[in-house]
Amino acid sequence: VLVAKRKAEGDKPATIKHEIGLLRATINEMTKLGFKVNREIVFPVLKTSYRLRYLDSSEESALLLELEPERLRNGLKPLETRTPEMTRNVQDNYDITVFLLDTGCRYSEVANIPWSAISLETCTINLYRSKVRNEDVLYMTSRLEAILRRRWEERMSGQRYVFEDRTGNERGYSTKSIKKAIERAGLNDPAAVKERGGRVKLHT
Repeated sequence: VLVAKRKAEGDKPATIKHEIGLLRATINEMTKLGFKVNREIVFPVLKTSYRLRYLDSSEESALLLELEPERLRNGLKPLETRTPEMTRNVQDNYDITVFLLDTGCRYSEVANIPWSAISLETCTINLYRSKVRNEDVLYMTSRLEAILRRRWEERMSGQRYVFEDRTGNERGYSTKSIKKAIERAGLNDPAAVKERGGRVKLHT
């Protein structure tokens, strides 16, 4: 019934497969916690035309290490000689990547998100997703909450967007540094691509 309903709504097999996986994981977790669950649920198997690429914990750690704002590396000036603009950009790249990892948002959703969509009181994010024409309420992880609280406290007066460009508008599509970090972390080395089933992109 679920599959038929989602197909009627226009969802692609990969999207439906993700939803079924979430339901299965939720029920498994409920079982571990001691809740009584129906053990006769039949989970349909959907075929997709590609293998889902995701980051495991070691890959995530490697990527965040490459983006660590205070890390010294080739091509990046020492902390004391960085301009305020450079310091902001380096921090933004790290914060945006954590936001992407911890919410599953698309890059454009994160890069252009206004403060009006963020509730630090309830630790939620109200996100309108134009691609699927609906609004989601996302719950922050503790590390994302810490990042957003820091950014809220450090924001300029009247700042509308969580991530801004140098003119004070939403950040927009500025992904070069994050993509370079993905390569430096070795996430797209030939052996990793073969083993894990594809290249890592921002959507990953």
